[in-house]
Amino acid sequence: MDIDKRRKNIISSDGRILFYSIDDFISEICNKEVCFICGADKTKKKFNDEHIIPKWILKRFGLFNHTISLPNNVEFKYSRYLLKCCSECNSFLGKNIEDIISSGLGDNYEKASIFFEENKKLIFIWLCLLITKTHLKDRSFKYDLRKDIKIGDMYEWEALHHIHCVARSLYTGCKLKESVIGTIILLPCHEYIQTESFDYMDRFYEGIVLVRLGPYFILAVLNDLGIVYKLLKPRLDRITGSLQPIQIREIFARACEANLRILNRPRFLTYKLKNDNSLYCGAVITEDIKLSPPSEDTLGKYMVDLISDMLVSPDDPIYGTEIKIQIDAMKKGQWTYLFDCKGDFIDGNIKFKDERDTPSEI
Repeated sequence: MDIDKRRKNIISSDGRILFYSIDDFISEICNKEVCFICGADKTKKKFNDEHIIPKWILKRFGLFNHTISLPNNVEFKYSRYLLKCCSECNSFLGKNIEDIISSGLGDNYEKASIFFEENKKLIFIWLCLLITKTHLKDRSFKYDLRKDIKIGDMYEWEALHHIHCVARSLYTGCKLKESVIGTIILLPCHEYIQTESFDYMDRFYEGIVLVRLGPYFILAVLNDLGIVYKLLKPRLDRITGSLQPIQIREIFARACEANLRILNRPRFLTYKLKNDNSLYCGAVITEDIKLSPPSEDTLGKYMVDLISDMLVSPDDPIYGTEIKIQIDAMKKGQWTYLFDCKGDFIDGNIKFKDERDTPSEI
């Protein structure tokens, strides 16, 4: 294993790039049409297509002819939602990640919980892989259909560098320190005929990703040392049943707000020690972690952004007034769909879109 002192990459004895410096990550992975795992171009290896949302998920939930909503609000078919990848790396990801994840995360919450507790690190890597593929694909989509500006042109790719390192850690053999594994939770949820059983959401800069797989969902914060879980735990401990779609969105919003409260964020590094031929990834913390006070305004912005489209229109002649009250309270960070006025978990009482909601103010 050698270090390219000029480009600051770490290279294996067989010539594979085990670590890309930030500059080379941006120039070689983000700005070129190469395999996003090994970095090879099409002239050196055979290429095929990697499904961004894994093929086993598309099969399980019958999504091949369904669409995903892109950041520019365009609907795009899952079957065409692909990223170029060399055949060798595609096979590696299938064997070492997707096959294991797909068999472990079945359609039963109890069995999935057991697998989750025993394989958090692998699931964390898998979620890093999903968000990496999702946003590298954004280089292909126009931000504005009238202009030649891609969604990916809007990104500061440095935010994806560490996540990409984790996503390819099995390929590089990089050993992940426990500090790298951030908040990761699995919770049960209800399934409804009027909503899809699969959902995927992420926030690029916050480093948060959520995947719903039928009767449960997994949420992970990829850059927080597990701090968000500690901040959310008082609420999570009060959840006594399965969550509904609108409640899942609220937890996602609260995770986003909580992650932004971390003032002196950890710095993640991939490194090689002297006289040790292994590669490591860990967090550097130079001082005690400091948190800003909770921000109701920030929470409100996330809540409105994530939840408003699930509610009846404020112009609805029957429920419009109530919805306006909810949205106004949400904007102030003073509304919850998780608990009722007594502080008890709302299990099975919330309806959405065309039926009355029964949440409460915080």
